[in-house]
Amino acid sequence: MKGCKTVVRGLIIGSLCMALFSVGILAQTLTNQGSMIYMAPGALMVVNGTMNVNSAGTVIAEDSSTMTVNGTLNISNGSVSLNKSAYTLVTQDVITGGSCGNPTGRLLRNLPGILDIDGYLTNNGDATNYSTINVGKDWNNNGSFANKPGALLVVSAP
Repeated sequence: MKGCKTVVRGLIIGSLCMALFSVGILAQTLTNQGSMIYMAPGALMVVNGTMNVNSAGTVIAEDSSTMTVNGTLNISNGSVSLNKSAYTLVTQDVITGGSCGNPTGRLLRNLPGILDIDGYLTNNGDATNYSTINVGKDWNNNGSFANKPGALLVVSAP
């Protein structure tokens, strides 16, 4: 009986470990192809993978909402507007516009919220900051960037 309990306990622990570790390796992709994603005040959105904003798609995060992208945020041909005290965390990179300075990707960080980017900020499009953007690695600006009066852009490459 004692040996049976040990086997069952081992199977349960093994199954739980497999379930926990498999969740971490599953990455998803959210692609907005020309539609609007609207986050109402206080809303929460988590993307465990890449988020693409294409074909004039729009993402609007309103006051007190929280958006977390556990991956890269690509704004190739659309716009992302972070309004009022919306908080956004991107654990990898933020890329606006396409290659060669395609100005159709637009990032707007309005007052008074924060955009935290753990990776790179590569701006090939149009980015405007009225508030705070923290970049964990390098900032590559090949497009149009406006850091408005009172705004803070912190680039702290390791």
